[in-house]
Amino acid sequence: MTLDRAAIERLYRSHGHIVLRRARALLGSEPDAQEALHEVFASLLRTPDSLRNAAVTSSARRRSESLSPSSRTIEPKARVY
Repeated sequence: MTLDRAAIERLYRSHGHIVLRRARALLGSEPDAQEALHEVFASLLRTPDSLRNAAVTSSARRRSESLSPSSRTIEPKARVY
């Protein structure tokens, strides 16, 4: 899946505020958060496949963490008939 410029612009409009909010929380500075926001989307313009690679890496990390012995036990859901 390769993202074109229009797709990245749609992502910016729909998810930019989320990235900015997270950057503010992590960086504690509005100027730094704004810079991080712009860098995230500029990097997508430079290498659009990086979003797919990040998603695959993140998914694999969550999956491995959920399988680790230290993770909490999840009870199976009861069947509803």
